[in-house]
Amino acid sequence: MKKIISIFVMTCLLMSVMISFAEDGTRQIREKDRLQQRKEEIKDRINKRDEPKAEIRSYVNQAKENKKKLRELSAGSKKAHRDAKNHIKVLMKDKDSLTDEQVLKIRDSLKILKERNIKIRNTKGDIDKMTKQLRVAKEKKNHNKVENSYKRIIEIQKSRIENLNKLIENLNNITEI
Repeated sequence: MKKIISIFVMTCLLMSVMISFAEDGTRQIREKDRLQQRKEEIKDRINKRDEPKAEIRSYVNQAKENKKKLRELSAGSKKAHRDAKNHIKVLMKDKDSLTDEQVLKIRDSLKILKERNIKIRNTKGDIDKMTKQLRVAKEKKNHNKVENSYKRIIEIQKSRIENLNKLIENLNNITEI
């Protein structure tokens, strides 16, 4: 009888040990499933977070291109300004040889140049303001304001590009007088 009781106790002990190991295996499977689900949730959140960033990147690239173009046009306008100034100096040496038509063209061109220059200078402050708003929006991670700021900056840049192109065209017209 003692043998039967000891075998019974040993069997019960082995069964309890095996059950505890079996529970660990199913627990590990549940943990793996939960971790996998958590990873997928994190990936979804990252993708949702990065969607606005992809849209904003296109605006950033366009703003950079516009800035580069503005620098090139600015250098071009300085050169055209020097050329026009030198041409006017040459014309002023022989004031008597100037026709009334040439004088009127020069006056009209100078008037237009002043207007263009004022328009360009007025937009400089706008870009500075929008840049400050952009920084604040980025710090607050407000994607809508960041996007709107970039759109406004690009709009201002396009206006400046247009005005600079017309300014250069006017300066070149002066050299043709």
